[in-house]
Amino acid sequence: YRVRASPHVASVSKAQPAWDVRFGAMIALPWFAIFAATWERPDLRSRAEPAPLREALRSLAQHRSFRRLVALYLCGRVAIDLASTMLILYFTYVIGRSGDFEYAMLLMLASVVVSMPIWLWVSRLRNKAPLFIVGALWWAAMQSTLLFAQPDWPRSLLLVFAPIMGIGYAAMPSLVLDASPAHEAGSAVGVATC
Repeated sequence: YRVRASPHVASVSKAQPAWDVRFGAMIALPWFAIFAATWERPDLRSRAEPAPLREALRSLAQHRSFRRLVALYLCGRVAIDLASTMLILYFTYVIGRSGDFEYAMLLMLASVVVSMPIWLWVSRLRNKAPLFIVGALWWAAMQSTLLFAQPDWPRSLLLVFAPIMGIGYAAMPSLVLDASPAHEAGSAVGVATC
């Protein structure tokens, strides 16, 4: 099989050869700000030699909450990623507008970035388990509405589902990662990686 860019991506690449460099810089620049704004706690800088990997993994495996959170995260991510992978096929073969897929993903990811801090703020005020369920049901309901979409629907109506879907999508990984502890050097340290 040959991999081809969608007509929209191909037209942007041909019209503006520097687009790839600008887009790459746009994605990379926030990481420099994150690096500059984060630091390691002073009391952890001069700690003893870290535990060997096998011992560290054994310590994590003994932490029941961590095991549950990892299982919840992995199972949830696999289910979400499988359904999300089908979206490109849905836009291409069911709706017949593959060019709208990029716009839908852009809108969805933008709404994820905007709504994730809101979910984290609400999770500090409420129990995380019901919020996770609300987020998962929200995302599933929005995915299900796409089953009723017709090829003759206007683009704006079809694309309005993407940001609404992103709001529910943002809840699931943010709530799991916000709560996941990792034992390091005898103390619990929060882990927030994607």
